[in-house]
Amino acid sequence: MLRRIWLGLKLFICYLLPFLPCCPKIGELIEADDILVQAFGRNLFDDESLGKVISRLLQRAKSLGEAFALLTYEGFDPGKPNMALAKKAIRLAKQFRIPIIAQWEVVFAIWQLDRRWFFDNQSQIDCIWPPELGYFATWHEKMDSKEAMRVKGVYHPIELAHPVMLPRAVAILWKLQVPVVVEPVRPWSFFRHELFVFDKKTVQWWTGAFWRFSCLYEVLGRPHHIFIKRWVLFIPPLPIPVYARAR
Repeated sequence: MLRRIWLGLKLFICYLLPFLPCCPKIGELIEADDILVQAFGRNLFDDESLGKVISRLLQRAKSLGEAFALLTYEGFDPGKPNMALAKKAIRLAKQFRIPIIAQWEVVFAIWQLDRRWFFDNQSQIDCIWPPELGYFATWHEKMDSKEAMRVKGVYHPIELAHPVMLPRAVAILWKLQVPVVVEPVRPWSFFRHELFVFDKKTVQWWTGAFWRFSCLYEVLGRPHHIFIKRWVLFIPPLPIPVYARAR
């Protein structure tokens, strides 16, 4: 119990410091049975038009590969952060032989990086698409990811997200009672983290630079998530016993 309280306190401190990206280590990678990946920005389709564009595209495509081919034809660029997230997701999936559940921008980047590996492992990759209407917030993406985990029969994911938003992603998953595994982000070296990547071409202005996201967007957004939306929790959920896991 004391360890859980201490871990929750460390995450809360990191959550209060958006201008100093950091996140405590949670669990061990070897314990995880899947990988969740949160996208960060994109270089085509703004949030207002995204849902309708994707809905029309999915109606035309007969497969995930065909959907991505159509996106390529339209000139879609997932952006540098999502390419970095995709590279790491592939590496972890190969190393631990576990499935990937990722937001569509990252799955597109996986397809773009290594199509042979993508098609060989497509049954182990779940793509989270946005709804036709409404803003697709991190909370909604995590709810959809949790449902995909339930269907797949996995319960203990590695959370991959951009270092500047990792504490928020973890706190949301804790609110959803998902026990996660997280590699640490050290406050004294966050700028050297392999996922600390930004893209000036992004259509989401707040993801284009560190100061925009952490010093503007998150400074306002994180208190909103605590007091208004109540989307976050700073008490880690208990791990699900092995005998209770549906396979």
